[in-house]
Amino acid sequence: MKDIFIYELKKILRNKATIILCILLIVFNILMGGFSSQIELITQETFDKAIENIIYSADVNLSFISGKSSQNALYQQALIDKYSNIQDVTISSNVRGFAEVISSPYPYLSALVFCIWVALQLALAEYSSNIIFLTYKDSRGKIGLSKLLMLLIFSFASVCMFVISFCIPLIFKGGFMGALSPIQSAEIYMVCPYKINMITALLLHIFMTSCFLLLGVLMIYISALVIKKFIPSLIAVVAFVGLDFLITYKNNDIFNIFYNYNFKSFFADLWLKRYSGLKFGMFISQPVLAITLCLIFTIITALSSLAIFKKVSYVVSVKNSKKLMRNKTQKSHGIIFYEVKKMFRGKTVIMVAILIVFKIIFLNTQVNVPNGTFDTVYKNYLVKMESMSYETQLSFVSDERAEAKSTIQKADELSIAFKNDECTPEEFLEYQQKKGASEMKISVLDKIDSQLKDIRILRDKGLDARLIYTSGWNELFLLYSDFFCVLAIILVLIPYISIDDESEFAPIINGFFLGRDKEKNKLNLRKNLIMFAISIIITFVFMSIDVLFIHLKIGLPSWNEYAVGTMIDTQIQTLFLWQIVVFRMIVSLCGIVLVILTCNIISKYVSNGTIITAIFILFEAVCMLVTQLADIFFVLDFTSFWGYEIFSCDGQTLFVEFMILLGISIIFYVRNRKKIYRNGYK
Repeated sequence: MKDIFIYELKKILRNKATIILCILLIVFNILMGGFSSQIELITQETFDKAIENIIYSADVNLSFISGKSSQNALYQQALIDKYSNIQDVTISSNVRGFAEVISSPYPYLSALVFCIWVALQLALAEYSSNIIFLTYKDSRGKIGLSKLLMLLIFSFASVCMFVISFCIPLIFKGGFMGALSPIQSAEIYMVCPYKINMITALLLHIFMTSCFLLLGVLMIYISALVIKKFIPSLIAVVAFVGLDFLITYKNNDIFNIFYNYNFKSFFADLWLKRYSGLKFGMFISQPVLAITLCLIFTIITALSSLAIFKKVSYVVSVKNSKKLMRNKTQKSHGIIFYEVKKMFRGKTVIMVAILIVFKIIFLNTQVNVPNGTFDTVYKNYLVKMESMSYETQLSFVSDERAEAKSTIQKADELSIAFKNDECTPEEFLEYQQKKGASEMKISVLDKIDSQLKDIRILRDKGLDARLIYTSGWNELFLLYSDFFCVLAIILVLIPYISIDDESEFAPIINGFFLGRDKEKNKLNLRKNLIMFAISIIITFVFMSIDVLFIHLKIGLPSWNEYAVGTMIDTQIQTLFLWQIVVFRMIVSLCGIVLVILTCNIISKYVSNGTIITAIFILFEAVCMLVTQLADIFFVLDFTSFWGYEIFSCDGQTLFVEFMILLGISIIFYVRNRKKIYRNGYK
């Protein structure tokens, strides 16, 4: 049993794709930790007022319920009892670091992606399958048990590893304080009904996530055992995650598996399942119910996977790069077709597909969908004001704001009267609802008023700017997901550049072109053009994912209008929205040139593709982190050429930065070529 376990562990740790994916996710979490904003803290007065309002609202709702034994009445009473028990909580202002880690989904989503890959490897990949199955042909249960144990270890270890990675930049940004402070000290957990401190909440989050993670990867593991093919299994993963996301998107009360990492829902918003009451009047808190169901289904799934594994007749052997190289050489027809096939190996395509899936998951957690009511009111105002002149729009906003303020003032007066028994409960509730609607209306009017000020600036320049729906465009312009695109380009280019050296095919090429410098230059030119074209396609795909995702989730209308009112530099607002998107694509071509040159330079000194990839990723991650912490634009940060933040830099600075990076790359490249000429080969 021990030998099997060690074999499984070595099989995972020696896989190049696993190592690269692990490095990518560690770097990703370090970056996300560096980019994370500090969670707001609250005062004791704010906490006391919030808890008092919850108890008061529940008490008012309970007074309007006729049947005190009904489920709704029991729910309101449970709220009163639970929040009455935490009124004596002492809020601390010396809290730092813990709330950011608890509320961030990135370490747990990273663990999900990594463990899915491990599950597929355990189910499908074997290097010595004939020997293993011959040795243990009568005890396949031991092999299956070792794989389950491996999934268990990786589920908990990966969560801890990525949480630690996320914490590294937080240590340098301000450290960790207030481990024993109550979780209610953080604003987002202010209404948590449990007496629990920060460190306990973090450990509980890790435990809960690991349990759901184990259940999720077990389902993937079973599907891979049944399907027995890697690509169909990968498609099944996308289907599982996509279906789980759609279910969650439609109903937040449904227990999901792959997306169940929102700690705030468990400990603030949905801590008590309103309709999970038992027949005898008891209610089960959502954390207890979630863990109970998760453990039950995990045991059932684990036993099922063990039974299925005993009946599996074979596993798929893993190809090595040398065999792949020989096969591709024999089947190639034409140099361009051959080079393209060499670029898109199976593992490369899989890694890019994983990056696309992880990017979509990232977008789902990063893109903030506007509040339903707020967004509806905002759209209704835009429709009403569409046909108005600019001056009429200004007066309309002013009149609506005055009306809303009058309603709020009337509601405040009735609130005081209700406490003094001077008005009816029905009148009090009616105006409280109107007050909430008026406050939201004022927030919408503030947004429109800010947009009208930007329109005035453009109209003074002679541009016919109009009101547009900006929620989706703001999310697109503030999106920082271009790191995935750069990683995809790196993962495609570096294996392609290093495959000749790794497959021992480079000496044959050097001998063939010995003394034929012109032909070799043509070959290198073709290779660089192919890399440039493929990089453009990858960039287009990843940028299209951004646009399509936000368009489907929020909406991106008015492509032929000025970018007025959007969260982008005022000077750029003089461009049409479609021009900004196209210009971003054009600027990314500069980044593609720099990445290709850098990959070529590094490959001349290091022949191992895995090491080159790790060097490039770590280098880029450090540059991005320095850029973030030092607030300096670019600093050798290639990713900035793909993002909309490039519009915050003036054209002169952009040109200087690009020429510096390009000059450094060309100097190293030419110097390396002269060195090769002196050595007598190319």
